[in-house]
Amino acid sequence: MASPPPPPTFRLADGIGVARCEDSVIVLDVPCDRYRKVGGEAAVALLEIANSRPVGPDHAGLAALHRAGFIADRLQSDAPYLDPRSIPLPTSSVLEGGAPFRAATRHDLGVVLDCAASRLDLRRWPLERVLRALRNARQRRSAKEIGELARDFDMGRRLAPFRPCCLPDALAFTRRARRHGHDVRLVFGVKCHPFEAHCWAQIGEVVLTDPLERVLRFQPILAL
Repeated sequence: MASPPPPPTFRLADGIGVARCEDSVIVLDVPCDRYRKVGGEAAVALLEIANSRPVGPDHAGLAALHRAGFIADRLQSDAPYLDPRSIPLPTSSVLEGGAPFRAATRHDLGVVLDCAASRLDLRRWPLERVLRALRNARQRRSAKEIGELARDFDMGRRLAPFRPCCLPDALAFTRRARRHGHDVRLVFGVKCHPFEAHCWAQIGEVVLTDPLERVLRFQPILAL
């Protein structure tokens, strides 16, 4: 009888996201607030660890991964990050077709203030601190259906006196949706040629802050 495979020795460090890009790997390094490209033996080892496969301590790529802070010992973590493979491939968006015109309401001011608050937080605090502070959804029934909430947010966002930006806007919506009791995910994605990064909010297979076509251009690399 064959013995079971050995358990993984290492895991991705908290706040490290990994996406394969042909012969290299793109890394989202949240603690350092940057993206990096990894190649060679380090990329091979990193993909094995990301896929929860064991890597021997003598693997040629491990030293570089340790120096970069990309991997950690296989201990339990309380960080809020999710394996991006656990996020379903999106199949629709609540913003398709455009929202019908409506007059501005007092709720739009709340959206503008939420977007301003997320921008201020991202300027004042490291990205890792901002993401760790993202609270889980309240365990209560929301008064607003998620599609209505997303369309209202999109309308209010258009009234804000600053340019759209995916990270603070998706962060603001995720905070708002979770306050209303919706278990929304904040998803980071990348594409390789040319390199581009994006961030959006999603629940199940439904995108909440972007048209579907835009999001499908990106490979998820990290989620909360």
